[in-house]
Amino acid sequence: MAKFDYVLFDLDKTLFDFDASEKHSLKSTIENYGHSFNIDVLNLFQKINHALWDQYDVGEVNHTYVKYKRFERLFESLEIKADFEEAGDLYTSFLSECSQLTINSIEVCEKLAHHCKLAIVTNGFSSTQHLRINNSPIKDCFSNVFISDEIGSQKPNKVFFDFVFKEMGIINKERTIIIGDSIKTDITGGNLAGIKTCWFNPEKIENKTLIKCDYEIDSLIQLIDIII
Repeated sequence: MAKFDYVLFDLDKTLFDFDASEKHSLKSTIENYGHSFNIDVLNLFQKINHALWDQYDVGEVNHTYVKYKRFERLFESLEIKADFEEAGDLYTSFLSECSQLTINSIEVCEKLAHHCKLAIVTNGFSSTQHLRINNSPIKDCFSNVFISDEIGSQKPNKVFFDFVFKEMGIINKERTIIIGDSIKTDITGGNLAGIKTCWFNPEKIENKTLIKCDYEIDSLIQLIDIII
């Protein structure tokens, strides 16, 4: 018998290789406007993007603001004279075509799906995330997909998780676990929701926060022993 009945998976940087997807999508977008792409452009975009998503995570801005503002700021810095809203749409279009998975994602999801009910819980754009999931080989492993854009609340807010619990019929939180790469959204969210947490930390980064997790792994394959 499995140790957990419900397993909630974060998507980007947990099941999906978001770094590879982001790089490909940004390169395609930038080159569309005749600008060369390099590591400095990527680093600048990531700095801008992360700051905006930090604002989103605390409810200061919405998805639409993030989607377009990041390209407005990027184009200003790079002195690109182009429609930043068009660029925002183009980037998400490229991103929606990217379904690169992290190592062991397929094996782990397929095995766990035989023992537990799996769901995806992600902060992201609805249309983009659905397309990426539907184009991936793990889509049939999940009974539910929860996207902040559709719920109207985001991780780590308890409202997001209350919605998940209601939709999945989760009563016993002790037999529910969330796996994600973000201490701030996934682990904090799990703690606030009263469920077990597992930090996916492949780069073995030191946790310098006071936020505690129940498990820490550097490979998804380790989940099998934790959950089954």
